[in-house]
Amino acid sequence: MSALREQFRQHMRLRGLADRTQYSYEHAMVQLATAYGMSPDKMTNEQIQMYLDRLIRERHMSWNTVNVYFSACRCFYVSMLQRTGTEFSLPPRGRSHHKPVVLSRDAVRRILAALQNL
Repeated sequence: MSALREQFRQHMRLRGLADRTQYSYEHAMVQLATAYGMSPDKMTNEQIQMYLDRLIRERHMSWNTVNVYFSACRCFYVSMLQRTGTEFSLPPRGRSHHKPVVLSRDAVRRILAALQNL
């Protein structure tokens, strides 16, 4: 195990992150390092941003999954390495275009009238 990975694990433990979160963040950083074939502490903001974009466009990952990868990067670069000028972002989550069904007053009256025990 590399010293950097152990440092990241220790950092997450000291921050009190849940075991599953620690596992997910470590997995995300390993995937990032594997994608570029280099240590994550040597990567540029542009490489990180391109990787996050690739997760969305090419791998079609859900927004929640990409958010885990983004949070892992933020924890690693901003919190642990305290890298200044870290500028990678995640686009806002897409919202559903479905509007909720609103019942008419008459439909509500019929439902209430059908109840036998209020």
